Amino acid sequence: MDRLNQMRVFVTVVDKQSFTRAADALGMAKSTVSRQVSDLEARLGVRLLYRTTRVLHPTEVGRAYFERCQAILRDIEEADDIVSARSEGIRGTLKVASASMFSTMYLVDPIASFRREHPDVTVDLRLDDRFVNLVEDGLDLAIRVIETPPDSSLVARRLAATTHRLVAAPSFLAAHPIHGPDDLARVPTLVRTPPAPVWTLWEGDREHRIEPRPVLACNQAEPLVHAARIGLGVGLFPDFMTHDLERAGELVRVLPELSGWSSGVYAIYPHRRLLQGRVRAFIDHLAACWEPPPWES
Repeated sequence: MDRLNQMRVFVTVVDKQSFTRAADALGMAKSTVSRQVSDLEARLGVRLLYRTTRVLHPTEVGRAYFERCQAILRDIEEADDIVSARSEGIRGTLKVASASMFSTMYLVDPIASFRREHPDVTVDLRLDDRFVNLVEDGLDLAIRVIETPPDSSLVARRLAATTHRLVAAPSFLAAHPIHGPDDLARVPTLVRTPPAPVWTLWEGDREHRIEPRPVLACNQAEPLVHAARIGLGVGLFPDFMTHDLERAGELVRVLPELSGWSSGVYAIYPHRRLLQGRVRAFIDHLAACWEPPPWES
């Protein structure tokens, strides 16, 4: 087996954390997978994996080698994709998962402009706020707003960023003046659950931890944004959710010198040997549409 295939076997073993699962994914015998990793270690003259009866994980040098091999294999996939896209054209059904609120506000317009460029593509948009299994559900990619990308069995491309900000209705602030961070623990607030309702805010390098007094808790953000708009309390939301309402004057920033945590807007897709041309074209199109992010204008 050549060097490139040894890399592919090693990356799959680390991804799956198991020789058995890697063998299933590669369609190879477990003994063949184990032998190829052993041959790779012998060729390099280093141990790449710690192996016990219960645990399999990379050594320090194995982790560095894994990350480099992963990047090399990805570059090869992208080179294949360029040829595939040019020979086959951009057509077919594109199956995309995304959260409902983000999709309504910022994904439908890019889909429309993508369709104008590639009229032979049909988009099947699945709205789901939970993480879905892309492979089991037969999806090409997911658009997610998350702090950190998922595990290495998936590819995550960061397309934009969003930061959590404190907002409230002007009428609420008229009735509940807020002059500093300590006031946030005394006024009605709107919190997302889970996690536990503790707000971590930054003022430059200074951290403030606030235990808000919620009058409404919800596992979905959309009702909380509406509650803030009608004056029920102060909310801490990603700026993409409140941008339009702020421009319309229905919400205003509270203590604008403070900011919450930042999240990335990621395109997430399975780590496949071949990424279809329409998927890569769509991801590139989203990156262009969100540079700069429309919620920062």
